Order: sequence, then C-alpha cells, then structure tokens
Amino acid sequence: SFQATATKHVLLVNNYGNYTSVPGYGLELHSGSCANPTVMQCSVEATTNPTRMLLENLTPGQTYRLRVYTLGTDRGFFWIGLFNLAPNDECVGALPITISPAASAVLPIPAAMYAATASTVPSGCNSPQRDLWYSFTATETEHMFMRAENHALSFSLFSGECGNLTCLNNLVGTSFRATGLTVGQTYYLLVGAGSLTSHGMVRHFLARSYATNDECPEALELPTVSAGWFGNSTVADPWGATQSMPACTSVPNSADDDIWYRFTATATMHRLLAYPDLGGAGSPFERAAAEVFTGGCNALT
Repeated sequence: SFQATATKHVLLVNNYGNYTSVPGYGLELHSGSCANPTVMQCSVEATTNPTRMLLENLTPGQTYRLRVYTLGTDRGFFWIGLFNLAPNDECVGALPITISPAASAVLPIPAAMYAATASTVPSGCNSPQRDLWYSFTATETEHMFMRAENHALSFSLFSGECGNLTCLNNLVGTSFRATGLTVGQTYYLLVGAGSLTSHGMVRHFLARSYATNDECPEALELPTVSAGWFGNSTVADPWGATQSMPACTSVPNSADDDIWYRFTATATMHRLLAYPDLGGAGSPFERAAAEVFTGGCNALT
C-alpha cells in the first residue's frame, strides 16, 4: 500500500539478481478497502525487462493498494519501486544544462527514463515512447548532443517557449548536430527513449561544443615546450570535426575528423607527439595521424 503524494506516480517491478526466468509480471492498482476493492488500473507485460505502470488519477493523501503477480508458473525474487515523475517530464519543467566547451572535461547528463512519459510535440519532431525536457543557451552557432553509453536515444530541438514551440530538427541515433543556432538564445531539447532495460532505466548524454579549429584558417597556436612531463602538452579535441582534405595515409577514414594547429619553429627540428588520452583497444582515439605544411591556408605544401 502507499499514500499518494501527487496525481501521478510510476510503479516499477523487475527481476532480482539471477531470477530472470520469470517471463513477466501483472500489476494492479486498487482503491477502496481490502474487503471492497476497486481496480483502477491493470497492466500485464510478458517481458524480462522492467515492468512499468504509470499510476494516474490519484488523489494526494489517499491510500491505495498494489497487487503484483508473476506470469506463468515460475517464481522468483523481484524488486518493486514507486517513484514520482521526473521534474522535467514536461516542457515547463525543462532542466537547464550547460554546453561544455571544446577541449574540456564533459560530464554525462542523466536522463531518468523510467520516470518519464510521452510528450505531445509539434509536427516534424519525434514523439518517443518516453521523453525528458532540457533547455540550454547557445554559446556558438553549432552544438553537439550525443549518447554517453550504448543505449538508444532520440534528440529533438525546439525554439520558442513552452506551449508555442517550433520543431527545428531531430534525430534518432548516436549523435545530433544542432546547427544555425543564435548565440545567447534559449533552446529546448527533448531527449527520448523506447523500451526500458534493467541497465537502461537511467540513460546519459553529452552536450558539447564542436572543435573550434576544424579548418586551416581556424588553426590554434601550438606552443613548443621543453622536454619533460607530457602534462605540459596541449589537449586536442576532434569531436565534431570534419575532413578538410584527403589524408596522406591510405588508412580508411583517417582524416574524417581533422583539426588544425600552427607553430613557429624555434629550432631546425621538433618532435610532435600525439597521445590518445581517451584511447584503448577498439577506441576511435586509439591512433592519430599528423601532417605538417608550409605556406598559407590557400597554398599549402
């Protein structure tokens, strides 16, 4: 039993530990007394993923009862949780987020999809099974939003105000490039998901700026440093970079994310080191290629 604190709550039931043979659960919401109950809602899901029911039309302060049963003849432990809806379940509660600058640490932004419902969105944008709202102020004309783990997410971008939004763009996939932004303007981002899994009830995404030295005229000054600790070097950030010209190597896609630097020689020989700080087996940062040019950006050799 529970005492409602809002007009809506979320009920979650999931297999516990290794008891994954239970093929699903039935959930019932009752009002009234045990002797004279009234079934308000009923949900049956034949799945080993979390079983979720949105409890609606509740009266805050009133006591309700829940009935839970396993499907089939299998038995097992399960965990059960009752939650409030996420505060950013609707546009009016959009959570402000900060866009991380290029070449800086990026903290994953949580999205509690288990506590989200579907929103009504303007024509042209995705209408996911469950979604959460965020707002941000553009610091550049382009920003990137991308999932931070191997769970599917959708991204939809809006301008305007809650209740009068305009769909600008949307994408279902790994990353989303928001272009044509006005610096200083507030935008709304709708992050959505489909079916829940045990490890995907809270998902994460990144919000960041693109590399500012994507093309030759934007090359950043690269200082030369004395031999010593490698921590004196420059952090390179190729996220969102595009290809400027064909690569000098035959490795496929090796120049699809090139960035530019310039330096003034202080000796007849310098050593360039490119160390993959985020590397590792199978990582896209496992290897790096470098080219050195003379001349101006319009006449490189």
